[in-house]
Amino acid sequence: MSRISLGTSCIDQVDPPEFASEISKRIAARTPSQIVTLNALMYNETLKDEELARAIRQAAMVIADSAGIAWAVKFLHGKGVRRLAGIDLIDTICEISSREGYRIALLGAKPGVAREAGEKLSSRHPGLIISGTFHGYFSHDEEPALFDKIRALKPDIILAGLAVPHQEKWISRHLEEFGASIVMGVGGSFDVLSGRLKRAPVFMQRAGLEWLFRLIQQPWRISRIKDLPFFVLNMIKLKLGI
Repeated sequence: MSRISLGTSCIDQVDPPEFASEISKRIAARTPSQIVTLNALMYNETLKDEELARAIRQAAMVIADSAGIAWAVKFLHGKGVRRLAGIDLIDTICEISSREGYRIALLGAKPGVAREAGEKLSSRHPGLIISGTFHGYFSHDEEPALFDKIRALKPDIILAGLAVPHQEKWISRHLEEFGASIVMGVGGSFDVLSGRLKRAPVFMQRAGLEWLFRLIQQPWRISRIKDLPFFVLNMIKLKLGI
């Protein structure tokens, strides 16, 4: 696994077997590790949010979650990097966990959604241990009690589906408080895993158009999508050394 600079951020060259191996190594070592799934819109946020940029650079693994990020690595460095969608990485983690007996906690989304997502994951991965589920609507004052509850469950892995970019910064700030070896931000994946939202057809996934399918289901996302050309412009500036 090698790390590539991407302006304010970075990306790791990793394939699914390497990802799985790294997960197991870090759990064996009991090393608190953050995993970031980076997309173009999150990268845009790093340009104006140094805390976010720092959280990403300090993460144990930074995965290319979008076709835009994979394109940027090729454009800037001439290197191929494999896009691994966050929702697919969840299945990889669950497959490893069901085999090795790792305990997973799900945190995020509206009340009930994480529980439903956990039920669907358990049905797909027999033997999977979902040690607990928590919604993502908690206040700052409720955080100490939340961490106490999570630690009591002794999870090896926490999947946190909170709002981006708050998610990555919050995980980074509290990484040592979870009591888990792996904490990965998964954004809105619980809504899809629970069945409340549909995932894009396979042909759209392969074409890197999952964002478009999500936009059709959630038109309010247009306010984010409009910033994609800004990402391309910044990659051109990096290429030109501006």
